[in-house]
Amino acid sequence: MGDNMTAIDSHIFLLRWFDRFPEYKGREFFIVGESYAGHYIPELAITIDVQNKNPKLTPINLKGISIGNGILEFAEEQAELYEYLWHRAFISDAAHDTIAKHCKGPDDLSAVCQAARDTAYGNTGDISAFNVYAPTCHDKKVRPTDSKCMDIAGPCLAHFVEAYLNQHQVQTAIHANTALKYPWVGCRTRTYNLKRFGDSPTSMLPHLKALVTTGIRIWLFRVLLWRYSGDFDAMVPVTATKRSVEKLQLGVEKDWRAWSPGPGKDVAGYVIAYKGLVLATVRGAGHMVTVDQPERGFALLTSFLRGEPLPSAAPQTD
Repeated sequence: MGDNMTAIDSHIFLLRWFDRFPEYKGREFFIVGESYAGHYIPELAITIDVQNKNPKLTPINLKGISIGNGILEFAEEQAELYEYLWHRAFISDAAHDTIAKHCKGPDDLSAVCQAARDTAYGNTGDISAFNVYAPTCHDKKVRPTDSKCMDIAGPCLAHFVEAYLNQHQVQTAIHANTALKYPWVGCRTRTYNLKRFGDSPTSMLPHLKALVTTGIRIWLFRVLLWRYSGDFDAMVPVTATKRSVEKLQLGVEKDWRAWSPGPGKDVAGYVIAYKGLVLATVRGAGHMVTVDQPERGFALLTSFLRGEPLPSAAPQTD
């Protein structure tokens, strides 16, 4: 199981879904997701583009993809995590210097480097890397026990979701397996480890580069091709995303500027338009942009779907 199988399965699902609901065939189709969707979405989009050339299959009218706080270059993002935490005074200078001394780059997986990173992360205390300024869950009865299973969208929220999905009537309604002898959980470290996948590319930049040539919309927020990022997210730091996008060397069409949901609204973030790709940040959001900043997330997705630029923020006044 891995990225390739997921793309194939997702494409098969879409074909069967369109067969069941033929009234939707030919309509504009967009793919939107966050986090590891930085892998899943480009891979599915490429699969759709390739399979659309098969005369035996119904073509899918893919118009654009949008990825929020997506994993594009895992090693780069892991290394940037500690730079992000250091610049915001979550880890000490000594911890940062130890990483600089023992880690020979973002791809360094040596024991001494990992020990330095673990020590630094221990400096941060009880915070969530998915939103470093968000409140954390203090109810020990509902805290997830795995170190990587942190609350992504609010304190203790994972517990409420698990409690809901473990209800027999809910499992029956969603056609889940109701005969399990153990409770369903949302996250376990042993299934989380990306290294277990045999086909998880270390970089998604070749996929994005290929998709730019197809002419679909690409947005990254932080794909028209869009990418967006919350600026409170340390797990996939916006600085790592910016660096990854710069490696694509697409050329700038509209330079960096502030955007806002509408007149009289605060600055919601910043946006830059490249040739074939838009990168937007969302001010005050963590890993889950639409949870932390729903109005800004709605404005961003609305602009993406309409194929319109994000509204400009009012100019600064004295």
